[in-house]
Amino acid sequence: MKLYTTIIHTVLGEVFVAASNESLYVLEFDNPARRAAHIQHITKELNCSVEETTNPILQQTEAELHEYLNRTRTHFTIPITMIGTNFQKTVWSALQNIPYGTTISYEELSHQIGNPLAIRAVGTANGQNKIAIIIPCHRVVNKSGGLGGFGGGLHRKEFLLKLENASFGSTTNQETLF
Repeated sequence: MKLYTTIIHTVLGEVFVAASNESLYVLEFDNPARRAAHIQHITKELNCSVEETTNPILQQTEAELHEYLNRTRTHFTIPITMIGTNFQKTVWSALQNIPYGTTISYEELSHQIGNPLAIRAVGTANGQNKIAIIIPCHRVVNKSGGLGGFGGGLHRKEFLLKLENASFGSTTNQETLF
């Protein structure tokens, strides 16, 4: 199998994406150190080679991501493959059930997966999501409504939640985001 990678330029900055000809594996706000770690992890896990070029899955990802950021798409149709532990995959699957424009707390998410005492583990799994936006980890906030964490930066999480008109406790000035 071959994995294809490219950078997508968005209003939120550069996004690193990696996909096979069948499925998307990574969509992260670009960070060269994390990019190298993702490539190393995936190539080891999948025993595949990597080529820096686009393919139909990456082209579809770019089109759907821009539609989402332009508020013309609320649901993604890109096939994805999650690489992680069973627990992580359970959390990431539950994230995909959070409707557009809705937020839930880490505690609510732990209850949804049937493990109410795993609030911190849910937060950790959420932070290890390798397919940002499409697996909407940005829709999980603190119980008090605060943003919590986000691997792409809290300013991006707030931007995404405002884009979706989701309710949460704001931490930055909206004018700096739009």
